[in-house]
Amino acid sequence: MEKVLTAGGGVVAHAALTTGVHGAGASTIIYQSTLNTHATSANVHHPQIHAASHAVGGADATLPADPGSDKFLMWDDSETALSWQAVAGGGDMLAATYDPTSIAASAFDTDNHIDGSTNGVYTLDERAKLAGIDASADATPDANTTTKGKVELAIASEINTGTDDTRANTPDALAGSNFGIRYLQAVCFDFTTDNAVGDGKMYWHIPPALNGMNLVYVHAEVITAGTTGTEDIQIHNLTDTADMLSTVLTIDTGETGSDTAATPYVINGATDDVATNDVIRVDVDVIHTTAAKGLILTLGFQLP
Repeated sequence: MEKVLTAGGGVVAHAALTTGVHGAGASTIIYQSTLNTHATSANVHHPQIHAASHAVGGADATLPADPGSDKFLMWDDSETALSWQAVAGGGDMLAATYDPTSIAASAFDTDNHIDGSTNGVYTLDERAKLAGIDASADATPDANTTTKGKVELAIASEINTGTDDTRANTPDALAGSNFGIRYLQAVCFDFTTDNAVGDGKMYWHIPPALNGMNLVYVHAEVITAGTTGTEDIQIHNLTDTADMLSTVLTIDTGETGSDTAATPYVINGATDDVATNDVIRVDVDVIHTTAAKGLILTLGFQLP
């Protein structure tokens, strides 16, 4: 254990040093610059120190040379191991620096601490409240139209509703919503003209904006309903030479729209995609016994 000589003549552990006056116990560390003032001590002799080495039955220890600055004398458990050591940290501990508000109490008692300009001290009640906060809690405020913050992301169905003013849209959810569907519409037969069987009753050219999209919606509407039987319509990708419906679009007898058909249409998932410059054709495979008049066809495309 490292020990030092004190003005009281005793040998104490470094960690136990306090301050005081010569001859009154462990009071002042012996600095080189003040050693001569303590040379009259019964246990301190200049230039030799008896107490340190004789405490363990050893021989006299010789004082090291003057270091030229204030240091304390340390003995390291051997007969002659005396050396001048600098005070850790250096300088003096001044009350004006370490106790500016004159609290004069234990620095380890948080009741004596004060809040700083940036950091503060929690009370026990505040710490108890903090301990009760869930680890996943987020203090970030909710975002609004004028303030940044946390926000929930909307799904396609919430975008479809169109009334939510707290969630944010993502490109993927928007593309998957009704707002992501692109529609093509055309008149295949004039409004007073009987519908007739045949391929190529209407053609569409696929523009770049629809490239990579899939057919997701088909509807047929007539102006005057046909009777007896059904009118059956196929959507054909002429470029790919492939029908796009695995179950054809039908208009039942007496009906004006395909949305009321007893047998709903089914889009073929293997041939539903389109690319820039594809040509899409409308084929009328079957008509009513009494033909319907006029035919408006609507196709809807969406990114997969």
